[in-house]
Amino acid sequence: GQSGRCFLNPPCVCFLCPCPPKKMKASKIVLSAVLLALCVGISEQAFAPFGLAAGDSAAPFVDEFNVAVTLPRPAVFRSVQSFQDVSINMNGYVVNGTVPTYPGTTPRNLPFTGALAYDLFLAPFLANVDNAKGGGNLFYRVEGSTGDSFDSTLNTLFSRTGFVSNNRLFVTWDKVNHQGTGTKENTFQIALYANATTTYVCYNYGAMTWEAANTEGGSNGLGGSPGIMGINYGNDQGFFSLTRNGAVSVATVAGASNTGVTGQYCTDITGANIVLPCSVADRAPPTFVCPTNVTGITTAFNRCDADITIAQPAFNDNCGVVAYRTGYTTPFPVSRNEEVQFTYADTNRRTASCVITIEVLDIFDPVLTCPETLTAGTPDPTQCRFLASLNDIVTSDNCGVTIITQLSGVQNGTFIETPGTYGITFEVSDNSGNSVPCSTSFVTQDTAAPLIDCAPLILNAPVDSCSVPFPSNFISTVVTRVQDNCDPLPNVTVVARPLPKGTNFVDITTKDATGNQAVCTSVVTVDDRTAPVITCPANQLFVADASCKATLNLASPTISDNCDSGLSATIFSGPASGTLAGLGTYPVTYLVSDSSANSNTCRFNATVEDRTVPTITCPGTGGVYTALDSDITQGTCRVKVNIPTPVTSDNCGGIVITQTAGPANGTSVVLGSYSITLRATDIGKNFAECTFTFVAPDKTAPATICNAVSYDAPPNECTLPLPRLFISDSISFLRDNCDPAPTSSADFGTILELNENFVDIEFIDASGNEDFCTSVVTLFDVTAPVIDCPPEPVEVSTLPGTCDGIFDLGEVTVFDNCDENISAIQTSGPQSGENTGRGEFTAVFNATDPSGNTASCTIAVSVLDLEKPIVDCPTTLSFQSTSANSCGTNINYPLPDSTDNCDDVTTQISTGPASGAFVAVGTATINFFATDTTSNTGTCSTAVTVTDASNPRVTCATKVDIDASSSFCGANFPANFEDIALSDIDDNCGVTDISYSTPTLNVGDNFITVTVTDAAGNSASCTTNLFVTDNTDPDATCPPTATFYTKSTSCDGPVTLSNPTGTDNCAIDSAVFIDFIDGDYEVGSHTANGLVTDTSGNTDSCSTSFTVVDDDSPVTDTVPCPSAPITALAATGKCSANVTFPLPNFKDNCGLTVNNYNSTAPGGTFPVGTTYARVNVADAAGNTNACNFQVLVQDKQAPVINCSAQNIVTAPNQCSSPPVTPPVTDNCGVSTITTSFVGSLAIGLNSVPWTSTDIYGNTATCNKPVTVLDNQPPTIVCKNITVPLVSPNFASTVPIGSLFSSLTDNCPIAAQNVVANRTLLFGYDDTNTPATFVRLTATDASGNNGTCVSRVTVSLSGSVITDPTNGSVRFIGQSFTIRWFKLPGLSPSRRVDIWLANNKGVFLKYLVRNYLFSNLQYAVTVTGVTSGFYQIHMILQGSATEVPFVTIELRNRI
Repeated sequence: GQSGRCFLNPPCVCFLCPCPPKKMKASKIVLSAVLLALCVGISEQAFAPFGLAAGDSAAPFVDEFNVAVTLPRPAVFRSVQSFQDVSINMNGYVVNGTVPTYPGTTPRNLPFTGALAYDLFLAPFLANVDNAKGGGNLFYRVEGSTGDSFDSTLNTLFSRTGFVSNNRLFVTWDKVNHQGTGTKENTFQIALYANATTTYVCYNYGAMTWEAANTEGGSNGLGGSPGIMGINYGNDQGFFSLTRNGAVSVATVAGASNTGVTGQYCTDITGANIVLPCSVADRAPPTFVCPTNVTGITTAFNRCDADITIAQPAFNDNCGVVAYRTGYTTPFPVSRNEEVQFTYADTNRRTASCVITIEVLDIFDPVLTCPETLTAGTPDPTQCRFLASLNDIVTSDNCGVTIITQLSGVQNGTFIETPGTYGITFEVSDNSGNSVPCSTSFVTQDTAAPLIDCAPLILNAPVDSCSVPFPSNFISTVVTRVQDNCDPLPNVTVVARPLPKGTNFVDITTKDATGNQAVCTSVVTVDDRTAPVITCPANQLFVADASCKATLNLASPTISDNCDSGLSATIFSGPASGTLAGLGTYPVTYLVSDSSANSNTCRFNATVEDRTVPTITCPGTGGVYTALDSDITQGTCRVKVNIPTPVTSDNCGGIVITQTAGPANGTSVVLGSYSITLRATDIGKNFAECTFTFVAPDKTAPATICNAVSYDAPPNECTLPLPRLFISDSISFLRDNCDPAPTSSADFGTILELNENFVDIEFIDASGNEDFCTSVVTLFDVTAPVIDCPPEPVEVSTLPGTCDGIFDLGEVTVFDNCDENISAIQTSGPQSGENTGRGEFTAVFNATDPSGNTASCTIAVSVLDLEKPIVDCPTTLSFQSTSANSCGTNINYPLPDSTDNCDDVTTQISTGPASGAFVAVGTATINFFATDTTSNTGTCSTAVTVTDASNPRVTCATKVDIDASSSFCGANFPANFEDIALSDIDDNCGVTDISYSTPTLNVGDNFITVTVTDAAGNSASCTTNLFVTDNTDPDATCPPTATFYTKSTSCDGPVTLSNPTGTDNCAIDSAVFIDFIDGDYEVGSHTANGLVTDTSGNTDSCSTSFTVVDDDSPVTDTVPCPSAPITALAATGKCSANVTFPLPNFKDNCGLTVNNYNSTAPGGTFPVGTTYARVNVADAAGNTNACNFQVLVQDKQAPVINCSAQNIVTAPNQCSSPPVTPPVTDNCGVSTITTSFVGSLAIGLNSVPWTSTDIYGNTATCNKPVTVLDNQPPTIVCKNITVPLVSPNFASTVPIGSLFSSLTDNCPIAAQNVVANRTLLFGYDDTNTPATFVRLTATDASGNNGTCVSRVTVSLSGSVITDPTNGSVRFIGQSFTIRWFKLPGLSPSRRVDIWLANNKGVFLKYLVRNYLFSNLQYAVTVTGVTSGFYQIHMILQGSATEVPFVTIELRNRI
C-alpha cells in the first residue's frame, strides 16, 4: 500500500490496498465498502486488529481529545470493584469514569495521588500526546460477543482453563506525535479482555521513538520525564509499573515482553494484587524501595518499649510478589540500633532484602516510693531498744531500676536507744541515667506484747442448770502472772459468759500502754449433778404367734436432761425387749443415767394377747355329708340328723364347738339336702366357722301301669315317629313315696311301622329312683299313591329342512308310601315315536296301590318350527386410511343372501355401518339378520378393519444447554427432556409412543435420537444435542497446620509446605499457593492461601496456617553462673548478713522476655544457712534456663537463757511438778535446752541448772530459781441418800460422811476437811419439800476448795403422804394415808369431801363424803381401778376452794 504498513493478518498477502496516505486525514478519505473492509492496520504481531476496517471509531485531530465509552457489561477489578463506563484520553491512558484534566506534565512515577488517583488508571504511555498537528490516529472499539482468539493465549499465560471473554475494549494510539517540536511517532495499544469473573489488560507496543513532550522536559521527544507505562489503583492503593516491575524503559519496551510475544505486556487486574504472567523464564528478583531508618522514638509511659508501625516497602515483580517477611516483631525495646530486615520473594522464589535501624529512647524517670514513716518495734519483750530496718523502700521503673543510694539519715541495721523520729533521704537511678530522690522519717515504737499466765478452775453446775454464771472474781482467781517490758501495769480483761458443763477455755487478754496485747487461756471445768427425766411409753399390746407366744419388741421411753442429749435407757426390771413371752401382762421398768452418773426410772405394762383365729374342718367330702341308711325311716320321706364332730386346731387351744346354722343335730327332717354351719371358739374369743351340706337321699322307685294305643300314618308316609302324647295316652296308674310327680320318658326317636309296635316308658322320681312299663302301639296306612308325569310340556322341533317332528313322552313314575311295585298306564293321547306335523296334543296316565288308593297325570305335547333362516355373509372386510388429516375412510359392500326350511326370507342390517358410511381407523362389526313366519331369526357378522397408513411428525431442538452435576463430571438425563428438546409432535390418529435413550450425560456434546410412533406402528425420528457445561467449583484442601522451628542463631526458621490438593466433579487443572514460597519465616503464626482451578476454569480457595516456634533456650552471656557457694558471717544479734556478689546474665536468639532473680538482691540481707538463689530467664516462646547458686551465711553467736525466778503450778492430779523449760533466745534459734536435775520439784522453792544449744551448735548455761505452787482443788464425789421421817417431829439428822462416796486430791487430804453449807437435819417442817440439796466443801493444805452437791430425799413412813402438793408423784400401794399439816383454814373440826379423778383430773368417784378431819390425816383405800396414774382431790365443805391435790401411781394389781 501507499503507507507501507497495510497488511492482512493472517495470511499476510498484500493486494491493492487503498489505505489512506500517511499524512492524509481519515475524514477526507472516501472508500468503497468492499475495499474499506480489507484495510486493517496491524503494526506489530502483538497488536489486536485496529483501524476503521476492524470496526474501530477514529478520534478527530484535536489535541487533548477525550471520549466516553461504555463497555457491553461490567468488568471486575481489585476483587470488590467493577467498572463499565470508561474515558479514553489522547494522552495515552484510560480511566473509569470521567477523565481528569491532564496536568500538563507527566508525574514522576507511580503510584498516583490527588487528581489522578482514579480507582482504575490504565496508562500504556502517559505523556503529552498531540495529534492536532495532523500526525497519527486514535482508534477505539468495544466488543460483546462471546469468545476471542486471544482467550486461549490468556489461559496459557496465567495458567488458567476455561476463560472465555465476552467484554472487550481495544484502544490504539497509531503513530502519535508529542507536544512541541519534533516529528517522532509512537504506536501502542490497550487490549482489555473480561468476563463476569476475570479481567485481563494487555499493553502492546510498536515503534516507540519519543519519551517526553517539551512540557515534560523533552527535546525533540527525548530526555525529560519519560512517559509512564503502568496501572494505578486509587490513592496509593496499588500499582504496576513497567519501568519498575518490568525493568524496561520507553526505548526498550517494544523489544521486551512478559508474555513471550515481543512488545506485549499482560496483567490480571481481577484481584487485590496485580498478577503478571510467568510463562517466560523468570530471572529477575523482586524490586522494592526500603523505608528510611526510624530514629528518636520514645517509649510509652510505664513501658520499656514502643509500638512502631513501619511502612512496607514499595515492591513489584515481573511475576508478582507472593510472599514477604520482616525480621522484627513489635513493640521494639529501648535500643539505639535495633535492625529490621525485609525480604521479598516472587512466585519462583527469587528473593531480595534490605535492612533499616530502629532507635527507641527511655526518657521516663524511675519511681521511688518512700513510706510516710518507717517504724521500728522491740522484738525483745524484756527491753525497750529499737532496730533500724530500712527495707520498705519501693522502687519501680519502666525499664528497671539499677541503683538505690541512701543520701542521709539513720543507717540500716543500727540500734536506737531513744524513741523518736529521724529523717532519711534516698535516690534511685535507671539504666538510661534517669534518677529521682525521695525522703521519709524513721519512727521507733514499742511492739512487744505483755506476758500473762493463767491457772485452771473447777466449778459445780447448779441443780437447775447445765451452766455456771461467770464468777466475778475470775481474773484474780486464775491469773498468776502479768508482765510487760515497758508498761509496769498493763490492763487485764476477760469476756464474761455462762460456763456450760464440761471443759471451757476462757481467754484473758492483757494490753500495755502502746496497745500491744497478749492472751492466756484458763481451763474451767463444770460438773453436772442433776438427774435426767424419763417418761415411759403407753402400755403395749403384742399378739401371740402360732406357738401362743409373742416377741416383746418394747418401745423406748422419752428422755430429757438438763445437760445431756441422746441419752438411752436400760430395762431395770421386767422382760428384755425381744423376749418370747406367753399370754399375760408384764410390768417393765426403764432406768436412765446421764454422763454425770445421775439416774431415774419409769414403768409401763407389756401385754400378750391371743388374736389368732382357730381352724375348723366340717365332716364329709367336698363339703357334703351323706346321712347313713340307718338314719332314714323306711317307707317315709324323713331322716334323722346325725352330725359327726368336726376336726379343729388352735395355737393356744381351749376350743368350744357350736352350731350357728342348719337343722339341729338329732332332729328329723324331710329327705333332701341342708346347709349346716359349725363354729369353733378358742380361749381368746377368736372363732372360725365352716359350712357343709347334709344330704339324706330317697332310694324308693315309683310304681306304674301302661295301656295299648293306635295311630294313623301321616300322609305320604309308611311310618310314624313316636308321638309326644304317647306317654299320657298309655299311662293308667303312677305313684311315688316322696315325689308327687315323678318324671316319665320314652324313646321318642322310635319310628312306628305298620301294624303292632312295642314301646317302653321309663319313670324317675326326684331322687333318681326309676321303673318302666311296655305299651303296644298299632300304625295304619291311609295315603294314596303318587303318579309323576314329566313336569314340563313335551316340545319337539321340526326335523332339519322339513316341517314335521318326532317326540318322546319320557318316563312316567309312580310312588307309594308303602308299595314299590305299582306302575303307570297311558289311557289316551299320542304315543312316543310317532311322526307328527306341527301342532299341540295331550297324553293321560293312571296308577292304583294295593290299598285301593288311585292317582292320574297328563302330558302336553307340541311340535314346533324352531329352525332359523341362514344368512350367508363374508367374515371380514378390509379398508385403508391414507389421508394425513383424517383418521378413517368411507366403506362400500353388497348385502348377503338368506334361506329358510319353511318360509321365504329377506336379508337386513341390524347394526353396523351401512355401505358408503365413514369408518374411523380401527375395527367395526356389521350384523345381518333374516326372520321367518314363526319368528325364527338367522344372523351373521362381518368384521370391518380400517388401517392407518400415514406416518407421524416430530421436530428436535438443534442444541440444549445443561449445567453439569456438582457430584460428577456430567449430568443426569433431564426429567423435562421432552419439554426442552422436542416440538411439533403430531399424527393423523395420534402419537402412542415417544422413545429415546436416557444415558448419563458427559460434559460437552451428547446426541440423542428421538423416535415417535403412532398406534399403527408408523414412526418418525429426529436428533438433538444435549450440551453439558461444568460450572461447579472444585473443593480445595490445603495441607494441615504445621509447626516449624527457628535456627539457633536467629529468630526465624525454614518453612516448606506441600502444595494444596483439590477434588472436583471433573478434573483439577492446577493447585498452587498464591502468597507463599518456601523460605525462612519469623517466629509466629502465618497464613498461606491456596487456589485450585478445574479444567473448566472454576476455582476454589483454601488456607492453612503454619507456626514458626522458637525452641532454643537462652544461654549465659558475659557473667557466668557461680560454681561455688558465696560465704559470709551473720551480723551481731542477727541471723543474717548483707552479702554482695555479681548476678549472671543471659542472651537468646529471639530476645529475653523474662529475667527474674528469685532471691535477695546482691548487697541485701541473707539469713544464716544456705540460701538457694536462682536466676530464671525465658524468651517469648517459653523456653527457659536458670542459674542456681548458693549464698552461705554462718552463725557463731551463743544463745541467751532467761534464768530469772519462776513460779510453776502443779499439773492435774500431781503434788509436784517437773522442771519447766525457761525461755531461751538466740539470734537464729534454739535447738535444745536440758537440765541435770532428776525427779520432780516439790511444793516450794527449788534451784534448777539449765544448758542450751542453738541450732548451729553454740551453747550457754545458768541456774534458775523455781517455786512450785499447788492450785488444784480437791475432788469430792457426793451421793444421793434417802432418810425416813422420825416421829413426832418428822425429821432426821445424818452424819456428813454419809453424804459423799469419795474424797481425793493431788496432795494428801483428810475427811475432817469437809464441811456442809447447812445443818444436816431433814424434814418437812424446815424445807417443805421431800428432797434437800446439800453442798459439801473440801479444803486441802494449799487452801484449794472442791465442792459437790448431795440430794437428801425424805421417804414416807410406810404409805404416808404428808402435805402433798399439786403434781407430786408418790410410789404407793392400794392403801395409804395422806396427812395435811400446812393447809390454810384447815382445822380438826372441819369436814371435807375427798374424791378420785383420772390423771387428767376427770372425776371418777368419791372416796369419802362429809369426813371429819379430826387428826389432819385420812386413810385412803382405792379399789375397782386398774394400774396407772390418778389424782386424789379434797375440798373443804362450805368453801369453793380446793386444797392442793396429790397424784398417785397405783402399782399393785387391784
